[in-house]
Amino acid sequence: MSLQKTRRRGLSLLEIILALGVTALILLGVMHLYSESVTKSRTNDLVEEVALIYKAVYELTNGGTTGGMGFYVYETSLIQSNLMPAKYYNAAHTDLVSPFGGEIFIPGPSGDNGGELIWLFEVPYEACVTLATTEWGMNTNLNINYEADGGTGTFKGYQGESLCNSGSSNTIGITLSPR
Repeated sequence: MSLQKTRRRGLSLLEIILALGVTALILLGVMHLYSESVTKSRTNDLVEEVALIYKAVYELTNGGTTGGMGFYVYETSLIQSNLMPAKYYNAAHTDLVSPFGGEIFIPGPSGDNGGELIWLFEVPYEACVTLATTEWGMNTNLNINYEADGGTGTFKGYQGESLCNSGSSNTIGITLSPR
């Protein structure tokens, strides 16, 4: 009786576990990059939306000249004007929404400064910081008010990182007023 060498076929359990571990690490990396890419894209869309709202308000107020005569833009006026792209409306076309799904509210006159106030709800940390640090290039004074942990305040770009919540619960008020 002779003993023949048996040839090993297939993979061992250790090799399979190692291959699954490497695959899992690669998938985690890809998912992280995808998540960052989506967040950056939505943040850019939000900045674009705020710029479009400002432009629409400017057009509806005849270049800012009718604000002093008592004409202010309310959210309903802006929605009815159809000056905003359809992707910025909710399904019923009754509210403005951000790319992150939070409501955008324009209450009308924001006080004695003659500016328009835009409230952005459920703004993530990255978008909050980006809004604070964006060079708008528009004829506007931009003050960003935050509501974090029950407090409120006003900040400019360099403070945005420390004052924005790290979650998606930032509420931001932006006052757009002609210089």
